[in-house]
Formats: sequence, structure tokens, C-alpha cells
Amino acid sequence: MLGRPRKSNNSRAASPRDSLLFRSGPNAKPPRRGRDGERVFFEAVTKLPPAFGSDVIQPLLPVMPEPDLSGASSDAEAPQGDGELGTRVMKGVSWTLAGTLWMQVLGVARTVALARLLSQADFGVAAMALTVIGALYTFTNTGVVGSVISSKFDDDDEMYRYVNLIWTMEILRGLLITVLLLALAFPFALFYKEPRLFPMLLALSLTPLCTSLQNVGLYLNSRQVEMKSITLHAFYSNTLTVLSTIVLAVLTRNYWALVWGQIAGAFVGMALSFVFSSYRPRLYWDKVMAIRAFDYGKHQFVIGLATYALTMMDNVAVGYWLGKVVLGVYVVAYTFCTLARTIINNAFNAVLFPAFAAAGREEDPARLRSLVERSFTLGTLAMAMLLTPLIAFAPAVLRIFYGTKWSEAVLPMRLLLLAGFFGGILVLFSAFFVGLDKPQYESKGKIWDALLFLVVLCPLTWYLGAAGAALAGVIAWAGAIIWRLKWANDLTDGALRRLPYLLVSALALGVVACALGVLPWAKAAGSWGLAFLLTTPTLPMAWTQVLIGAPVVSVFCMAIFSAIHPVAKQEIAGLKSKFGGKLKRG
Repeated sequence: MLGRPRKSNNSRAASPRDSLLFRSGPNAKPPRRGRDGERVFFEAVTKLPPAFGSDVIQPLLPVMPEPDLSGASSDAEAPQGDGELGTRVMKGVSWTLAGTLWMQVLGVARTVALARLLSQADFGVAAMALTVIGALYTFTNTGVVGSVISSKFDDDDEMYRYVNLIWTMEILRGLLITVLLLALAFPFALFYKEPRLFPMLLALSLTPLCTSLQNVGLYLNSRQVEMKSITLHAFYSNTLTVLSTIVLAVLTRNYWALVWGQIAGAFVGMALSFVFSSYRPRLYWDKVMAIRAFDYGKHQFVIGLATYALTMMDNVAVGYWLGKVVLGVYVVAYTFCTLARTIINNAFNAVLFPAFAAAGREEDPARLRSLVERSFTLGTLAMAMLLTPLIAFAPAVLRIFYGTKWSEAVLPMRLLLLAGFFGGILVLFSAFFVGLDKPQYESKGKIWDALLFLVVLCPLTWYLGAAGAALAGVIAWAGAIIWRLKWANDLTDGALRRLPYLLVSALALGVVACALGVLPWAKAAGSWGLAFLLTTPTLPMAWTQVLIGAPVVSVFCMAIFSAIHPVAKQEIAGLKSKFGGKLKRG
């Protein structure tokens, strides 16, 4: 039995060109990976799971992927350069960026409210649950959902059967995670020496199965680059989840607000997925198709394991050795690192991933070299502009948004922001390797990243506490750039030879900008060092630093960086020209 979407007047008959490109029949080879790409795979490569309370889209409550343009590059949908496709792409970018900005605003509002209503221990217990559920999602992740977007099919009937199969597989996975949570809740509570974790995991076992029932038809919308419905689904489901969590926090004033908020969000997301997609999936199984789907996801599984080690093992180490209170401080310190990196991730992924894929298909070395140089230059500049003010005025940011009780998070926050700078560069490398249909480089790199991180994590956390765990992230992500730089230069004949100069100049510029940024407050604090280290600034001082000092530091970084890097200057001038032209036409 097959689910069918409602009929549309926009449907078109398959052209001869389509029949040549849809080559994924029962006897065909497994679909290619990465060339057309998809969001879930790319998220697993690039996106750090946020700490509890740090982002709207929580790892405990997976939602449909935020829209990107990966489906747009599929030759099966339209010829390259097709006007209709180009229009859908531009609309998709607009919806994606608008949705991303709203999600980040919503995430900050959620974090601010919960940080003031809940204690460090509440955040710490929630983070412990995050490590458990994140591990189960990682070890059961087959990566099959992404193949809905990137695979090619002989006809619509085969595509619908495949989509129904993927939905069935996800339901089975949700059942498995639920059973594992019920079985492992007590052992993990013993591991963390935290009795409250046991009932919390039992309650959260309701979410995986509910989440797995979400309508897979939203991925069909992404395949057609119809991003409006996907963005609206994320908008409404996450907004309702945040509002319910805040209301519950006001009523309960404990960690159960996070638990019931996640459960409510899972049900809301599932229900709304059937509102924003007309497709109606049904249970279906086909052994040949299942093997093909599993083949697609093998790289994602490896990358997922390494990514879990890179993004969650620090939570495990801090929670096990230092306890729930210190872990709560640590995950709050992670908030703005995740925020800045997510903005860069979404903004650049929407353009760079399909751009690298298109350049790779055209086999134009000159165009690829130019694209690589421009994208890495702009990415480095964007990270410097976003993160330098946060590092300089971290005490002020914590004072305004979280309150004085979170002042201990200043040092971990600054180190994690520095790690986020290198992590943002890794986002660009991920777009590069996956866009060029070289996911094996990313999976191999993730394994080396995880090994380096685990080697330095334990001793640094043991001796330096939460700051040591953050420092381990700095070392691992900075080291990860080294081997990716070599591989990327081999693929592009040295297009990234200037990257070390870009990174060193950005870091040096950040140090100067931080020094100049806190200089006006040095006299009041007694010295520049005290002005930089002051963890509890007065509220008027904090607001002055955030509203005046932060923009000045950001503009300073842009001006100096563009002055010493001609590519950055050229790109900024181009953006100003385009923006000015739109304003005049408007």
C-alpha cells in the first residue's frame, strides 16, 4: 500500500532527460552520496549539538531538517541554470535565512528565561540526560532519511515506495531507542551518581517514538526546493515548544520543565508535520531498497560516532568527575559558541554546499580555486566579527542575559568561543568535501578529530576542570584544520595555501580588538587585565559594553581584516553594491 500526495496542477510529465537521470531502479547501483547532498547528512558533519537550553532545535527532539539547497542541485529536477529552479533556490534562501534568524532569537530568549528560572544543577541534570539520549540516537543512526532527497528514481511510484520504506525504518528506530532508554535509565543514573536522572530518562523515552512518526513528506518538499512549508513547520513547532517550556519553568522551577517541554514539543512537531505536508506515508518494506538505503548512510554513521565524541564526551567527563552543578555552568558557557556557529553554519551552507557541488561537476579548476579562496576568506572574516566581541565582553553578556549566578562560566565561555572559531572553519571544509562528492575525507577527518579530542580531554578536565574540557575543544578543532588543509590543497592544487595566513591574522586581529575594546574600562577597573577579567560588571557597564563596545569591535575587525586581505575587501564592496542597489529599487 502506497501513500500518495494530493494532486497538484503543477505536476509535469517525465522528460526523456529525466528517464536518463533516474537510475536508481531495483537493479541499479546504490545512489551517489554527497553530490546532491541533504540536510541530515550535512548536519551530522558540521553542526554541534547544542547544550540544554542553548538552542531551539534540541538534540533530544530532532525535527525535520532546516532547509538548504542540497536538493536544488539534483539534475533530475531541472537542467542546471533552469530559471524556475533558480527562482525556487532564491526563495529557499530567503525562507532559510528568515527561519534561521527567528530560531536563534527564540533560542536566546529561551536560554535567558530558563537560566534565570532554573539552577545550575537543573541544567546539569538535563545535560546528563542529553548525553545518554544523544548516544542512543548516534549509535542507531543509519543515515537513511537523507537519501530521500539525494537519490534518483525511475518514476514516482518507486520514489513513494522508497519514502514509505524510510518512514517505516525510522519508526523501528524510534521503537528501539525507546526500549533502550527504558532499559538503560537506571544504569546511567548509577553511572552519574544522580538519582534524579532515572525518572527523567523514563519520561523522555516517550519522545523518540513520537519523533519518528513525523511526516517524511517534508523531505519531499526539500527535494523540490520548496522551503516555505519546512521553515513554517520548524517555526511553529519550535515556537510552541519554547513557550510551553518557559511556562512550565515558571510553574515548576525545576528540571521537569525541560523534560515535559521536550515531550510536548515532540507531539507538536509530529502533529504539525502532517499539517505542512500533504503526503501521507504508510508502512512498507522492501529488502533491496533497504540495503540501498543502508549503503547510503554508512559514511554518516562513522561521522556521527566521531561527532558524538567531539561534541558530547566533554559533557560526560565534566558531569562524571565534576558533578551536575559544574556541568550546568559548562553547558551555559556553550550557549553563545553554539549560537554564533549555527548562524555561520546555516548562512554559508545555503550557498556554499551547492556551489561547491556545481563547481565540481563542471570540472573547472580555476572557478573552484576562486570559489574556495573567496568562501574561506569571507568565512574567516564572519567568524572573527561574530566571536571577537563575545570573547571581549563575555562577562557583560553573561551579566545581562543570565545574571550574576553564572559568572563562573566566563572562562569556559571564552575558550569555547575560541574553539567555535576553528569549528566554523571546519564547517567550510565540510561543505567543500561533501560538495565535491568526497565524504570519505570528512569521515576520515572526523575519526582523527575524535581521537585527538579524547586524548587531551581526560587529563585537561581532571587538572583544569570545566576550563580544561573547553581547552580540549580548542586543541582538537585547531588540530583538525591541519589535515583537512592538506587534503583540500591536494584536491584543488593549492587553493588554500593562504589559509594559515588568514587564520593567524584573524586571531592576532582578535587579540588587538579585545584589548582595544576593554581599554575604555581599564581605568575604572584598575588595569587592562582586570577590565578583561572582571566577571561581575555593573549592569550599566554591561549594557554599554554590549550596545556600544561590541559593534565597535566588530566593525574594527571588518575594517582591518578587509584592509590586509584584498579578497575580503572585494567581496565586501560587492555585497555593499548589491545591497545598495536593492535599497534603491525598493
